[in-house]
Amino acid sequence: MTPGGFHSFENRWALAEAFDFHQQLGRKAVAARIAGLTDRLRDGLHELPNVRLVSPDDAQLRSAIVCFMADRMDPREALDRLRIEGVHASTTPYRDVFLRAGCPLWVDERGIDRALAAIGAL
Repeated sequence: MTPGGFHSFENRWALAEAFDFHQQLGRKAVAARIAGLTDRLRDGLHELPNVRLVSPDDAQLRSAIVCFMADRMDPREALDRLRIEGVHASTTPYRDVFLRAGCPLWVDERGIDRALAAIGAL
């Protein structure tokens, strides 16, 4: 439900096309693309001096969501600043709050590089 109480019809209506698109590409190709993009994000975050990765380094323990912290900045404040720059991210809903970002299939390398630049500028 959305804040207005209405179902997310646009998302529901797009499901069939989204599944068809994934099937056309193939499960392995989709997984490989997302993994490659996520590795680019992780590698870029790792190189930023003001960022500390929170997600595990071990490939067996990773997911497509990358959690991190921007040094000396509250994650919610950082998120607000990233949104102003057009970077889609979120914070974890747990006691210890971290920034988190992921790489859905429609993201490209330029988008990741743009996000990394904005994160580096925090």
